[in-house]
Amino acid sequence: MPAKEIKSGPRVFHLDSLGLHSSDKVFGVIESYLIEEWRHLQKDSSYDIPFSDTIWRHLSRNIHKEKIEVPQQQNDFDCGVFMLYYIDKFIQEAPDDLTGVRPCKFGRKWFSPVEASGLRKRIRVLLIDIFQNAPPSDRNLVSHADDDSEDEEDKGKDTIVIV
Repeated sequence: MPAKEIKSGPRVFHLDSLGLHSSDKVFGVIESYLIEEWRHLQKDSSYDIPFSDTIWRHLSRNIHKEKIEVPQQQNDFDCGVFMLYYIDKFIQEAPDDLTGVRPCKFGRKWFSPVEASGLRKRIRVLLIDIFQNAPPSDRNLVSHADDDSEDEEDKGKDTIVIV
């Protein structure tokens, strides 16, 4: 979202690690949401609306929509990990002001898909570390390691369920 003094509407980037999703549908859903949000904000004058009225009145034509080519995941289960990785990389590398700037640094070679897939292991290590260092009173957790009802294929896996 650009600053109110900038005469530009929101910028929406579609990053699809599987390459399966219709950008038109994604942009349509986001546009519908923003229009409904605008209607809601107009009902309550206590909100500081982040765009000029001109931008909002003609919101459909003022939303900058762009599909960004990005590295593709190598499996069917890393969607969430890739999303988190995109967010992290984008926050670190995007210019502060995206108005009028095409994010050309992004692309299929932005990073190695192996880097993004490796995030799953880093998150797992982080969560285990947090769990192991938590005071015993905060450990309201159940470990499947103590569960005798494991399937053969689950034996030996470190699975922690937070309840």
